[in-house]
Amino acid sequence: MPPQEKGPRPNRPPASPIHVGMDYYARLGVPPTASKDEISAAFRDLSKQLHPDVEGGGDAEKMKLISEAYSTLKDPEKRAKYTPPSSSSSHPSQSSGHRGPKPADVDDLFRDIFRRAREPGSQERRSPPPPPPPRQESEHNPERIQRAAVSEARTGVSFFKMFVERLQREGYGEATKLIENQTIQEIVVSTALNEARIGASFYNTYVSSWARAGFKRERTDSHPKLFGLIKNDVISEARIGPFFFRTAVENWVRNNPALRSSQLIELPEIKEIVRRGAASERRIGESFYRTYIDSWKRAGVNI
Repeated sequence: MPPQEKGPRPNRPPASPIHVGMDYYARLGVPPTASKDEISAAFRDLSKQLHPDVEGGGDAEKMKLISEAYSTLKDPEKRAKYTPPSSSSSHPSQSSGHRGPKPADVDDLFRDIFRRAREPGSQERRSPPPPPPPRQESEHNPERIQRAAVSEARTGVSFFKMFVERLQREGYGEATKLIENQTIQEIVVSTALNEARIGASFYNTYVSSWARAGFKRERTDSHPKLFGLIKNDVISEARIGPFFFRTAVENWVRNNPALRSSQLIELPEIKEIVRRGAASERRIGESFYRTYIDSWKRAGVNI
């Protein structure tokens, strides 16, 4: 079966423009009563539009806002502790009180600006301070950098890559080795396994993005837990029929370079499913039995 998201996909109204003042639910466009699956689905839909790696460049700032919201709402414990801000603070434009200066105040403000511009020495006072000198290698605290790198990795691969690139511009020689941080490796592997539960293409997209950041994808492609997830998936599809089994096998082999189709076709559980089905078809009639066997042969399974 072609990989699809296996979770409720509610019809959500178009999300309002995302900004810092919005509460986490509003950022993802879901109600406070939304289930975990609905929150995950909303995050993925928005990620496909906002992620910096998508065609057109996305929107890194908005991506960071929805990632911040998702990291809290996907965790039951963090979500229970989260208290959305009041509507007035979440949506300043809807506040009952007038937050901006009054028209008369605006006129006074402009008059004051022009008056100061005409005063002697005003140019010197308004000159911006000189930029800080480039950060020297000795100013980088490795322990603090490691903690910051882990934090960015939790937010997403794009933010981790931007963090590494900034350190490189500052002359930090160990920037490219941050991907070897054990905690970051564990974050990538754990999230990759979660993506694999959704489908082969989701898994491959996630791992490929981290591979471009320096992660060695062999760590996940050959992971025993990943093979267990793949095995369960193809067995489930085999119970539906040979076409669905073959489609699942092709999808996983295409999205995991370390996987061979023979590893899935030769699974004892698949052979047993085919034998039981063949026996059932034979009781109906010889022609049904032959048709059943031929369909599984086309899927690569012989008994």
